[in-house]
Amino acid sequence: HFYGRSADLAVVSAFVDARMAGGEAALLIITAPAGFGKSALAVNWCNSMGSHPSRCVAMHLCAISSGRATTSLDNIFANLHRQIAEVYGAAAPTLKDNDAVTGLLATAPPGDKQLILWLDGLDEADELVPCFLPQKLGDRVCVIVSARAENKGTPAYVDEWQYGLRAVPQCPHRYPLTKLSKDGVQELLTGLCRAEGLTPSDGLAERIYNASEQGYPLFARLMADDALKAIKKGEDLDLGDAP
Repeated sequence: HFYGRSADLAVVSAFVDARMAGGEAALLIITAPAGFGKSALAVNWCNSMGSHPSRCVAMHLCAISSGRATTSLDNIFANLHRQIAEVYGAAAPTLKDNDAVTGLLATAPPGDKQLILWLDGLDEADELVPCFLPQKLGDRVCVIVSARAENKGTPAYVDEWQYGLRAVPQCPHRYPLTKLSKDGVQELLTGLCRAEGLTPSDGLAERIYNASEQGYPLFARLMADDALKAIKKGEDLDLGDAP
């Protein structure tokens, strides 16, 4: 279950909607420290596109835990090319470089199709992933990349997609994920409880918010899971509450 990030999901949707309506901004860069839920956000949003028949998603998640099948440049480009080629009805990919991907992204998808390319985990790739976008993306095409970065920092793999020669023409917009708000923690706790037919006690979400360093997402989720177990057992939860 994915709860607590409805506002961020809405930001992604608004970006895509604006681009598909003819907006110039075609590149969204999502950054956040570790444990903030970047990959979960990517997977959840992309999965939600199943209810939009005209929207086609090409997605790749780089994850060191999955090995070089997801982190090598050859495999990144090959996977994206395969998915994008299916959208365009192009021939099966024969290259494991960025040339074929770049060429397809420069043209509008056939019919009324819309293409959203999401590349997650730039920081976990074996080497810097070059911005492989064409000088101008085709109509009804937009790109989202997400990566680990402190919200005040700009590591090289983010700079490449924000300030690189191929990135700037896409009018890139950087969106830093922040900690969960009190409302976000409430959404998280309420969603988990409702899925089990339970109701959280008044004030529990605020206690979790305070105890999780004011909404640090990973901590808040772990505490919410513990709270759910305690509610099932009829027990109180010791959070070592922060003031």
